[in-house]
Amino acid sequence: MNQKRMSAKVSFIVAMYNVAEYIEQCARSLFEQTEKDLEFIFVDDASPDNCTEIVSRVMGEYPERVPQVKIVRHEQNKGIIETRRDGLSAATGEYVTFIDGDDYVETRHAELMYAKAVQSDADCVICDFFYSSDKDYEAGSIPQDFIDRGVDLRSAILNRDLGPYLGSKIVRRTDNDIVWGNAHYGEDVVTCMMEAFYSKKVECVNVPLHHYRYNPNSISNQIDEQRLVRNHVEYSGNIQIIEDFFRSKGCADQFAKGLYISKVNVRNYLLPLVGKKKYRRMWMKSFPETNKSIFWGDKSHKSTYRDKIWYLGVTLGFYPRFRKILIKKIFRPGPEWEFGIFRLDALYKNSLKKV
Repeated sequence: MNQKRMSAKVSFIVAMYNVAEYIEQCARSLFEQTEKDLEFIFVDDASPDNCTEIVSRVMGEYPERVPQVKIVRHEQNKGIIETRRDGLSAATGEYVTFIDGDDYVETRHAELMYAKAVQSDADCVICDFFYSSDKDYEAGSIPQDFIDRGVDLRSAILNRDLGPYLGSKIVRRTDNDIVWGNAHYGEDVVTCMMEAFYSKKVECVNVPLHHYRYNPNSISNQIDEQRLVRNHVEYSGNIQIIEDFFRSKGCADQFAKGLYISKVNVRNYLLPLVGKKKYRRMWMKSFPETNKSIFWGDKSHKSTYRDKIWYLGVTLGFYPRFRKILIKKIFRPGPEWEFGIFRLDALYKNSLKKV
């Protein structure tokens, strides 16, 4: 750990690329934090818009924050992984958190998260979050049952019982040689797994403090056939990195459930396309070991009759032709299915309307 400057309690690392529409709200939410002892690192990944100029203008309205701000500029676009790495290299805070430039946080984010970290000597603190759009706000929460039963939150993250939202965590900055993703899609899952793995103690603040914005103009929400396949391939590579890492550490069996859910999520990126035989085959060949887990069950997943009917429905070509019957009458999708079935399906249908 860099010992030259330990005055900052928390370093906010903000990735900026094509976020001019949102970066002002993000920057103000950071500069207006009730905690004073902070560091703000904005990494401009050669963005073609004026997001850096907007940050500089807003910063001028908060003169007390100016000495706490670092702006890192890339001469050429490097992608989100290198953007996060460069931000982390520039950080000097005791704890760090990653924020996307189109997200924003509540004003007591750092105050409450850091206080919990110090009080419990935690390596990682997570909070509830808002899944936000321009129209509605839906709070995602840490299940109260987890808190009441004293669930090990580290294992909950690694087993995907809690989602991979970077902005809803602060993590102690260390010298651990973490593994990063190798492609854009799913890189946040890799980073979250690394954060949790190297955290000996994880605590929570049961208050929504982070706004994860649904941005319809973001790359991840511009869905067509080619992009669905590319996202599937990239996400598959990142999940393989996690599995290889767990195996190298001898804990793949311990976190088998998390690997299963991650692999099913990856396959789900192909669901809108499985009406075509070639994509149905691709779906079946993607992490093929999950076929057995879904249909027969194993230590990572307890199969139900609904799982079996759903699996047969997809493999025999009844999905998406009879999707309403399969989803509403027969199969009640769990969290590992829901993302692929509903969100991607809707996005893909919208893309077809534009053609």
